[in-house]
Parts: sequence; C-alpha cells; structure tokens
Amino acid sequence: SGSLKISAVSSDVEIDDGSGSMSVSGVASVIIDDGSGSITVTDASGDVEIEDGSGSITVERVGGSVRIDDGSGGIDVTDVELDLVIVDDGSGSLDVTDVRGHVINES
Repeated sequence: SGSLKISAVSSDVEIDDGSGSMSVSGVASVIIDDGSGSITVTDASGDVEIEDGSGSITVERVGGSVRIDDGSGGIDVTDVELDLVIVDDGSGSLDVTDVRGHVINES
C-alpha cells in the first residue's frame, strides 16, 4: 500500500499493485493491474490497459487505445486518439469526452 508515481518514462510500463493511489504520466504505453485505490494516467503516447478492483480512474491524453476493466468507482476518460473499450464497470459513474475512435461498453 502507499502511493506510486511514475513520470517521464519513454518506454512501456507494467504495474501490478495491491492498494494505494497511483499516478502515471509521460509514458509510451502502460498496463496496470490494481487492487484498490485511485488511478490517474496522463500523456501516454501508446495504449493504456487498466484492470482495477475499486477506486476512481482518470485517463487523459492517450495516443493509442484505452481498455478498462473496473470493479467499482468512477471512470473519467478524456482525449483518446483510438478506441475506448470498457470491459466491465461494476458500479460508479462513466464520463467520456473526446474519443476519436469507437467507444465500446461491454459491461
């Protein structure tokens, strides 16, 4: 548990975290598997994939696609170049703005 901050990494990032808040910015692409806690991802030049048990998710300025599997908590996605896929959104709000690809809600 505890907070995690990753920024200005010009390669792909993979995170497996139990709990605590997380902030990721300025990465190529990111895969996140998180138990609980808030997640913020900004300025990813490639794809973003998030699997989250609970907690809010904020994603902004993504050059690729976004895929989210969320147990509970609000999801806020803004400025995505390709597709947004919501695999599951157990509970919580979903706010989507400026997705230039398809928005697919499988939940």
